[in-house]
Amino acid sequence: MYNALPEPDTLSELESYAVSIVKEAGKILAEHQNKPTKLDFKGEHRTDPVTSADLALEAFITNSIKAKYPNHSIVGEETESDNQAYEDYIWIIDPLDGTANFASGLLLHGISIGISYKGIPIVGCIYIPNNHNDGDIFHARLGGGALVNGISLDISNIKEINPVGLTGLPHMANRRFDFSRTKDTGLGEIRVTGSIVYEMVLVSRGIMQLALFGNPHIWDIAAGIVIVRESGGEVLQWSGSTWMPLTTILESNKADTIRKSRMPIMAGSLKLTEAISSKIRVKRNLLARLRDYISSIAGNRHRR
Repeated sequence: MYNALPEPDTLSELESYAVSIVKEAGKILAEHQNKPTKLDFKGEHRTDPVTSADLALEAFITNSIKAKYPNHSIVGEETESDNQAYEDYIWIIDPLDGTANFASGLLLHGISIGISYKGIPIVGCIYIPNNHNDGDIFHARLGGGALVNGISLDISNIKEINPVGLTGLPHMANRRFDFSRTKDTGLGEIRVTGSIVYEMVLVSRGIMQLALFGNPHIWDIAAGIVIVRESGGEVLQWSGSTWMPLTTILESNKADTIRKSRMPIMAGSLKLTEAISSKIRVKRNLLARLRDYISSIAGNRHRR
């Protein structure tokens, strides 16, 4: 499937260093959890939450990567990329996914570090806080299996939708997805956690049997792609007409390609995604449907 990948020793080294970074980042996150949190908003419409913890974590992670791998590219949620083409190795950072949960004191958030090589996801590492001091560290490298706190993850036995199993969906999922073909199987018990990173590790652990994401940013899923796959799962991307395995995060080497890439994603066990993917479709957005409607009217008038 993949050609000219890094040597196993290189993959192991990258994974180990990513784990060491998230361990320290977890300590920084714990310090911020014990402080008053000021929630600010970013983006064009000022709807995307950000805190001082997000910024401090991204600065620490970025500096740690640059210290050991100065020639690697870095894409972080909170900092704009410079206008340059990407190097072969790209570190993709979400310093704090689930910021609103964090600011509210809800432990459904995480730190995510993914690494790709020539666009292929090769390493994933995610820190999830818990009620203990150390938190949970999920990590994987291509061909090396997936682990949480040293324990192997395996979801290969999940083959079909369990009616009482958990399925993660985004807010107002019915606007984005067409579930009409799932009436015979259902989707199980629906949960909306507010953190894509958190749901990816729930899938890798078998706690969630399936998760759908409407338009995630690459930093939301980069680490989870590797962790889910190495636990015996699959991550599919909507191609426009069908679900296909997500094989690359880099459609071209032009600057900011990764930041602009946003497509619906499905994550679950390999056999479950094979069984359910044909039953879940992605709805075209309103603008596209309006264009089709106008085109059909124009076509009808022309035929008259």
